[in-house]
Amino acid sequence: MQETNFKLIPLSDLVTSPTNPRKSFDQSKTTELAESIKEKGVLQPILVRAKGKKFEIICGERRFRASQMVKAVNKQKDTIPAIIREMDDQEVRELQLIENFQREDVHPMEEALAIKYAIETGQYSTEELCAKVGKSEYYIKQRIKLNNLSDKLQQLFFHGNLNISTAIKFSVYSHEIQDEIIEDDFDFEDLMKDPSEKVELQKWTEQKYTGKLSEATFDINDKELLKDMGSCVNCRFNTGVALLFPEDANTARCTNIACYKLKTETTFLVELEKAKQDPACVFVSTNWGDKFDNPKFCNGLISDGHDVYTKYSYEELEKPTLESWEEYKDDRDWNTADEDDRADIEEDFQKDREDYLDDLAKYNDSVESGKYIKALIVDGNQKGEYIYITISGKKSSSQASSAKVDTKAADVTVADIDSEIARIKEKSKRNKEIDENKIWDELKKHFAPGSNSSVLKGYFSAIERKAIAQSIYEKLDFNYRDTFRKQYNWKDNKNQFPEVDEQTLRQMTRFFFLAVLPPTTLFNGFSNSPNALLSIELAKEYFSDLLNEAINTQKAKAEKRENKVAQTIAELQAKKKELAPKKAKAVKK
Repeated sequence: MQETNFKLIPLSDLVTSPTNPRKSFDQSKTTELAESIKEKGVLQPILVRAKGKKFEIICGERRFRASQMVKAVNKQKDTIPAIIREMDDQEVRELQLIENFQREDVHPMEEALAIKYAIETGQYSTEELCAKVGKSEYYIKQRIKLNNLSDKLQQLFFHGNLNISTAIKFSVYSHEIQDEIIEDDFDFEDLMKDPSEKVELQKWTEQKYTGKLSEATFDINDKELLKDMGSCVNCRFNTGVALLFPEDANTARCTNIACYKLKTETTFLVELEKAKQDPACVFVSTNWGDKFDNPKFCNGLISDGHDVYTKYSYEELEKPTLESWEEYKDDRDWNTADEDDRADIEEDFQKDREDYLDDLAKYNDSVESGKYIKALIVDGNQKGEYIYITISGKKSSSQASSAKVDTKAADVTVADIDSEIARIKEKSKRNKEIDENKIWDELKKHFAPGSNSSVLKGYFSAIERKAIAQSIYEKLDFNYRDTFRKQYNWKDNKNQFPEVDEQTLRQMTRFFFLAVLPPTTLFNGFSNSPNALLSIELAKEYFSDLLNEAINTQKAKAEKRENKVAQTIAELQAKKKELAPKKAKAVKK
């Protein structure tokens, strides 16, 4: 590359470069630049190369456009200072690429197109691009993703209707799905009229068009499940393919929803046969009603002698979940660029991870305790997934209907007879429950104030203390039970209740207070709810000094964080004031 000369070139002798990555120009900023050129001229020469009888603009197209605006009102200003260089096509593209990344107002889509061109023409590898333009590998790969946006989405992106994070989310879908989402949920023409109307990708849309691989009921490593598709691990429809987008590995989704559903269904049929052979396994529907979403299928299971329940009939042992680091950051919208903030976030994330591992251990202990029934889900998004349940005692959908079946009817079926037997058994069971409740209600009458019953006099007996302790334990949230067991050596076994003395019972009761009463809103004023006010009064009563210390420690962290927020907002407001006069001046002129 050799510089030949510097000269004033007539605007009519210049042509724009077809390889310039910059495709969009802010009209207001170009107008503002034109006003400056009117007053001071072009302060920085553009860069050109000879192109036949014309000159091709390598860098400086916005200065050229602004100069054309000046010429429109002053014919005498028809030249622009330029540096003329001899450059081949490779040198031109490289210089344009580097110059494009050095601009402050560059649009991410322009960067994406430039990177795509550089890679597809074999000019650079991803690693070489990182070194050339001074950006991280993560940054370059995110820009590569944007090239998968459809023409409509690119237009909306350039127009300002969606931000870069939303654009990246859209980029995992095929062009057909992208355009379908815009057509179904938005009005493209209206969006193009108003850049302030933002496009957001709703979570239900993600669930409709993709499958989350971490929640798949099938083995994503299985190459034989669907031989034509192979394993999900390196599939091009996997948004978290490790070699290309490692940052997505923990939140990876399958964008080929038809394949995802087929693998789910294939796996379900295999697990269904296994579950049928397991006498300890039952089947559940995620439908909240008394009837099944797929009554023919579920009633067929019932006819074969299997138990099937709707969600109304059982309680699920909730399995703990853990957000990935990416989800944790996104959900809380924290600033991980700040080192202090990042340290706080990582500390909180690690604490949540430790809590998750504790909860998972408790979950596994509960499963192994034998108190829960293994169940296979037969419908909905969790179809084919195993869960553990307890039967609630409410009406089971093993009885397709609570109505009496005429077993003497000519068209009666085996399923009808099974249903009637189940109805009779359920009614009998319910009648026994009613009898027991009547007995209990009769006994409770004798504990009313004013009763002369001898049981109301004196201290709590040993069996009463055990009953109170057991009642406290049963009412505790699952997360508190492990602490309760360890602290009071309490055996979670109703056949072997430990002895409880009066003092320990008082300690258990106080533990219960703090476990069930809600915390107050200390930083924004006390909550007005009686329970919240009572909880803070109890905390003061027990450990006033410790409470104040805990409040002050947490308050210091909160104030430090809020000061940073206020500082950032102040800087942005100052920047806004700097820009406002320039815009006003440009409009006036």
